[in-house]
This record gives sequence, C-alpha cells and structure tokens, in this order.
Amino acid sequence: MPSGSISPFGFFVVANTVACTYAALLLILVIGKKSLASSAVIVGDIVIVALLAASGGATGAIVATGKEGNSHVRWSKVCDAFGKFCDEVAVSLVLSLLRSLMFLLLTSSAVVAMNRRSR
Repeated sequence: MPSGSISPFGFFVVANTVACTYAALLLILVIGKKSLASSAVIVGDIVIVALLAASGGATGAIVATGKEGNSHVRWSKVCDAFGKFCDEVAVSLVLSLLRSLMFLLLTSSAVVAMNRRSR
C-alpha cells in the first residue's frame, strides 16, 4: 500500500467514529434545545450516510477477498486461518450497514416531515 494511504479497515473505523460523533453531537444539541437549521442537519445526515456506505463497501470488498481469495493475483483465503477476526469484521460490517440504513430512513422521514410543515 502506498505511503500515506489509509487501509479500508482504517477508513471503516474513521467513518464510524465520525458518524458516532456526529450523532452524539446532534443528540446533545437537541436535548439542549438548541435551534438547528433543518436543511443543514439533513445535508449532514446525507453526508454521513454516504460516508458509512462508502466505508462499508470498501471493507466489504476486503472481507470478500479474505473469505474467497482471489485466484487472478494468487491471493489465498485468509479467513480459514483468521476465522474469528473475519467473523467479527463481518458482524461489524453488517451492523454498520444497518446503521447506514437507519440514518437514511431518519433522513427520509425528516425530509417528509419538513415538506409537510412547509405546506
């Protein structure tokens, strides 16, 4: 891997950390009764959904390669040797994709509610 690049697992961790921090910050602001611009929150939610989806896709590709190998470049399966690690990464990947879907559903419901209020 070239110097200065980030691995898919690193991207996955950073993206999930950013998503959790964003959600916690919004929760604190909402509980603190701070006025939030609805459109800014929706744009932020969409960015988080895209970030989570991208990190999930990158990590999913690595997990699939680890599980199945790649005969074209002679990479053997590594999940046979590191089964527990592969299982844990697969579970975290599924949970992250579920969280991405939840962010998407929440954002969609916020847009619908905002449209109803504006009429």
